[in-house]
Amino acid sequence: MLTRVDEGAYFARFHSTYGWFFFFRHETTFHITGEEEGTLRFEGAEDLGKAFGGLYRYTGTVAGDRFEARFEAENDDFGVFRMQRVE
Repeated sequence: MLTRVDEGAYFARFHSTYGWFFFFRHETTFHITGEEEGTLRFEGAEDLGKAFGGLYRYTGTVAGDRFEARFEAENDDFGVFRMQRVE
């Protein structure tokens, strides 16, 4: 869930499921780093603690109904979140 904080930031809430038994929630703020042709660029970081990978860094874009964020963590975890609003 993304909520606009002000002109330069969005507050993001993530709800994750690992396997069938472990559920995890975390929050971070994405800071807008630029906008070009209707695409917002953002970055952010959140320390989830050593047990959950340490410091996660995010970069990404929001364009229309599409969201993409790449992440890298201190424990070498990495990946991409891609979402698109459905009708």
